Amino acid sequence: MRRGNTFPRVTITVEPLNATTTDTEGLWLVSLEDEPQTSAPAVAHTAAAASAGDAALVRQLEYELKSTKEDLQQTIEDLEQRMKS
Repeated sequence: MRRGNTFPRVTITVEPLNATTTDTEGLWLVSLEDEPQTSAPAVAHTAAAASAGDAALVRQLEYELKSTKEDLQQTIEDLEQRMKS
């Protein structure tokens, strides 16, 4: 996750939403939480300073995030359609 020119560390948690009704069945909760900074100052990574390995990882994560967003959007649209029916 990028903020300006830095990439702070975050913890990503994905868990199923407790299905108390059929409206929430099959939904997942995705949360992002900032990780606490270590005692040593964190080195700010800029896009220009990222190594080739980091760039490949960033591309993979961006692809996975895009795919997850599309899946979530489809789930929302499906839920909205079911609610209208």
